[in-house]
Amino acid sequence: MVLIITLDGLGYFSANIETYLMHILFIILVWLPLLFEIIFKTNLNLILIILIELFLFATTIIGTAWNVYSIFTPLDKIIHICSGILFGLLFYDIYTKLSKTQLSPFWLCLFIFSFAMMIGGVWEIIEFSLDGIIPGQNTQKWQGFVGRDALNDTMFDLICDFIGAIIIAVYVFFYKRRTYKQKQTQIKE
Repeated sequence: MVLIITLDGLGYFSANIETYLMHILFIILVWLPLLFEIIFKTNLNLILIILIELFLFATTIIGTAWNVYSIFTPLDKIIHICSGILFGLLFYDIYTKLSKTQLSPFWLCLFIFSFAMMIGGVWEIIEFSLDGIIPGQNTQKWQGFVGRDALNDTMFDLICDFIGAIIIAVYVFFYKRRTYKQKQTQIKE
C-alpha cells in the first residue's frame, strides 16, 4: 500500500479508488486466519495459512488491483481451481482439529467437496448481488462480459471450483482410505 501511494504520488503509477480499496480489502482479509484461530480456539496449519495469504494476494492485489485479470485472462479460472482446492484443504484442516468423530473417507470427501463448492457458489452469488445492488457494477468488467457471456463466465467459474474441489476430495479420499483401513485392521486385531 505504501509502495502504491508512493509510486502514485511520484507519477510512476496511476492508481484509482478501486486500486486503493483492493489494497485496503487485502489488508483486512489477510487477518482472517488469525481471527478464525481466535474464534475457534485452534491453530490452522502454517502451510495452509501461507496458501490462504498467497491466494488473497493473487486475487485481490495481482488480479484486481493490478488488473492482471485483463492481461492474462486464464488467471481467473486458475484462481477458481485453486479456491476449490484451498477451501477443501481448509475444511479438512478444521475437521481434523475440531472433530471428535472419525468419518469414513467417502463421507469426509463428500463434505470436503460440498464445502468447497458452497464457498464457490456463495462467491458467485455475492458477485451477482453486487452487480444488481451497485449501479453500473459489472464484476466481469475485466472481460467486458454482459448478459449471456457473463452467465457463461459464472458457470465456468463454478466448473473450475468443481475441478478444484474434486482434486482435493480425491486426494484426501485416497490418503484417508489408506489410514482408515490401517485403523480398521488395528481395531480388529
